[in-house]
Amino acid sequence: MITLTTFSNELILQLFARTLVQFDKLRKREAFLDQFRKEAMFQDEMDDSRDVVQTLVDEYEAATKPDYLWPRVRIHLLHNALQLLFTKFVILNTKYSRLNALFNQI
Repeated sequence: MITLTTFSNELILQLFARTLVQFDKLRKREAFLDQFRKEAMFQDEMDDSRDVVQTLVDEYEAATKPDYLWPRVRIHLLHNALQLLFTKFVILNTKYSRLNALFNQI
């Protein structure tokens, strides 16, 4: 059971780490941002979302260390980070849908 949990944590860590690398590459090239430049708040939310994912990566990296303990505080922080990430995703998805609808009307 411990091995499976460790394996799962490492897979999730790799997934989030890859996501950050891909996000950083796209952000550096400013890919796909031309439609959203009209809303400055959108770019701030993207950066905030990146910070949330970085927090998750840091937490999962800490979890792979043998001296890591799962006190209730860490679990609570991880839960809050996931909840915030989901909220940001919903907000960004809603904004994208509205902008896409406006774009299609033009």
